[in-house]
Amino acid sequence: MMPAPREESAETLKVTRAIFNFESKCNMACRFCYVPFQRATSTLDDWQAIVSRIIELGARSIVFGGGDPLAFPDFRTLLPWMRETQPAGIRIHVDTNGIGFTNGDKTVLALANSVGLPFDGSTPAVHDAVRNYKGHFQIVLGVLKELLGAGFWLRINTVVTRENLSDLTALGALLDRYEIGLWSLYEFWPTEPAASQGADRFGLRHEDFARGAEEVRRVVRRIPIDVRSIQDRLDVLEDRYVL
Repeated sequence: MMPAPREESAETLKVTRAIFNFESKCNMACRFCYVPFQRATSTLDDWQAIVSRIIELGARSIVFGGGDPLAFPDFRTLLPWMRETQPAGIRIHVDTNGIGFTNGDKTVLALANSVGLPFDGSTPAVHDAVRNYKGHFQIVLGVLKELLGAGFWLRINTVVTRENLSDLTALGALLDRYEIGLWSLYEFWPTEPAASQGADRFGLRHEDFARGAEEVRRVVRRIPIDVRSIQDRLDVLEDRYVL
């Protein structure tokens, strides 16, 4: 069971980093996803008010994540607004699955400090099966090449599951060909709705996750690797707040 968020008053609340998820819809249906995507829709005015409040509370780093930010046209207005109206020095990271990416989005994404892309397999067969989206491997690979060619700093996110555990070193060899800023490995976390959709299929022992991550560290030479176990993320959740 996930711990309940801790509530504090504005007087005592101190935020340094915030994760801003778009939870009303997503253009993918990954069976391991922990976001229910059943929230009410929101507007650009809502987003601006939330961002302003987060920064007012002290946040200096904001991560925009799924549902995919680029699936929302007004997101392309949000980042320029942030850079024009909010204090200098706010770090912005954008996670995208690449499906809604267009060449024109490079101008908007250039306002972020970094961009994250998902890679869950070294081949279309592995990646597309894990992501439940035929053709997604080629989409993400194309976006990766496009952004690296434009000088972007990229983080690759991989959800390690039973289905792709044996493919991790091959994926590392693929990614090692590119100038990746960071590769994050996340242990599959069987929370709802993933618990009812894919726990039997994707679940793996923590020891197997740790062993796979260690093998990747031995093989991959160029890319810094960030390993995030379930416990690592639970430790972070202990510091969640309701704004």
